[in-house]
Amino acid sequence: MKLARKCQESRPCSVLIMTAAVWVLAAPLFLFGWSQNLELILYDRLLKLRAAQAGEADDRIVLIGAVEKDINRFNWPLPDGVLAQAIERIEAAEPAVVGIDLYREQPRPPGHEELVAALTKYPNIYGVKRVADAKGQLVGGAPILEKAHRVGFADMTIDDDGVARRGLLFMSDGKTHSAALALKMAMHYLRAHKIRPTKSEQNSHWMKLGETTIAPLQSNDGGYLGMDSRGYQYLVDYQDTPKGFFTLSAVVDGEVPPSLLKDRIVLIGAAADSVKDQFITPFRFDADEPYRYGFMIHAQAINQLLRMAQEGTGIVRPVHQWREWVWIGVWALLGALIGGVKRSVAQVALLGGLAALIPVSVSAVLILPGAGGYWLPSAMATLMFLLAGGGVLGVNSALERQQRAALFSLVNRLVSPQVAEEVWSQRDAILEGGRLQPRKQVATVLFTDLESFTSTSEDMDPSTLMDWLNQYMQAMAQQVLDHGGVVDKYIGDAIMAVFGAPLASETEEAINSDARNAVQCALAMRRVLSEQLQPQWRESGLPPLNMRVGIHTGELVTGSLGHSQRMDYTVIGDTVNVASRLEHLKIDLALDGPERVCRILISEETKRRLAEDVRVQTLDEIPLKGKRHLLTVYRVLEGSER
Repeated sequence: MKLARKCQESRPCSVLIMTAAVWVLAAPLFLFGWSQNLELILYDRLLKLRAAQAGEADDRIVLIGAVEKDINRFNWPLPDGVLAQAIERIEAAEPAVVGIDLYREQPRPPGHEELVAALTKYPNIYGVKRVADAKGQLVGGAPILEKAHRVGFADMTIDDDGVARRGLLFMSDGKTHSAALALKMAMHYLRAHKIRPTKSEQNSHWMKLGETTIAPLQSNDGGYLGMDSRGYQYLVDYQDTPKGFFTLSAVVDGEVPPSLLKDRIVLIGAAADSVKDQFITPFRFDADEPYRYGFMIHAQAINQLLRMAQEGTGIVRPVHQWREWVWIGVWALLGALIGGVKRSVAQVALLGGLAALIPVSVSAVLILPGAGGYWLPSAMATLMFLLAGGGVLGVNSALERQQRAALFSLVNRLVSPQVAEEVWSQRDAILEGGRLQPRKQVATVLFTDLESFTSTSEDMDPSTLMDWLNQYMQAMAQQVLDHGGVVDKYIGDAIMAVFGAPLASETEEAINSDARNAVQCALAMRRVLSEQLQPQWRESGLPPLNMRVGIHTGELVTGSLGHSQRMDYTVIGDTVNVASRLEHLKIDLALDGPERVCRILISEETKRRLAEDVRVQTLDEIPLKGKRHLLTVYRVLEGSER
């Protein structure tokens, strides 16, 4: 614990130790992949933000979907003859390239000959195959297209949470290497623009399209941990995706204007839920888009490849793993620094909460195409920030509670609990060496005493006496606390209270307020004694004694006084003596009612600080014991309460 205290006094020490501890505790999140789900969920949100910054949907790509009505009309699997009719309609409009996301390894009569003829006739048509289905079996493409090398695979990589975030450019079944349908169609389209894939200068095994190098995704890139990175994978950005489509019936019936197909990339696929070709995307949280059909995702991949080649955008770049660790470490360190700030827990929590948004905000900016399209693991950065900050804050708070308890064991012997709280909040300014710093200040002192207490109490048994006196003290002391004063001490049946200490009032207005609070406290004491205590005492057979109050405002000295084993907070000076003399002053006054119950005398210095609505009676100049000069004394009249 001594080492912990020394470390707490050295902020760099506590910050570095907690940062290291958080790294050790957070290691399982990385080693066992527990952080991956957090990162991927946040990545989906960032990708949605990136897509929102995109322009309109890519009009170079036209989608044609076989909906439920088409299936009811033509049957399913779609007959080859219907597909041949659709191809002829599309090709008549002179499209740039046509993709058919429908398996045609086996004939689907009637009309197989017509389909083979159409596929042979038009060299810009590409079909699909599956390198491995759910059972690990190959699904081939249309034989005529296989011979012409115009078949691409439609396989997709699905993350453990069922979301399609990654795309494939190349893959192998162990015997042959294959290219994706999207890549084949994009390359066909780009050849007309004299763009061909090349080897990257950074790595000869990496592909380059235009000015964009596509680095294959590795198993621990971005927020992934131990991901299956076989094949040539990349991150699909789902930007500028064409969402609308024409139905197959509209194409077959000639309802699609040829101008909308000319020089376009046309993709045909299933858009019916009964076909089971739907995939969950990072936009799954959108109520209007819980999933997308397979041919739509292929269209997205084509769009992304075109942007890479022609615009230099479209790539989402996970940073290298060592940079991820540095990024996360910086935020862990920053969290520890903020957690060590000497502020209240609420302030640190607010500051930390706002700062915790920064990693996500930075990631949201960097993932935008204009900022390079970088994916930083902001979920772990935020989590490490909060853990480190919370850890330092927790350790410091625990040690501070111990210090507070030690200080309060001293302070509570000096002042009331309320003032002790204020002393704690301003401890750096008013404490020195575990004691309240002595200081000279202006405050108001109030003395109370019960008339004839000594003679009355002589005949009372101890238990009754103490109960009676404690009832009185409890009621009067409560009024002091309620009016912002401090009970300095109890002297027999007398109470000494101070208004404006130990936290000094620095302005005239504050000093005036202390004087007013003292007078209002005395008036409240009068009311409590007259209306509550005396009636109760009479009913209990106890003597209904009256009380006297003396109040004076002036300079005094405050501080801790006594032995290290027994310390008291007190105020000393002539102001204390004057207030005591006013309370003890023997003067003949014709008093009745509440004023007889509680006589309140104040000095001229106190009177000049009161509001005009406080009614007083001047008692002329009166000599006080120990004072060389006469003192003008005032009596506070009934009806001055506020």
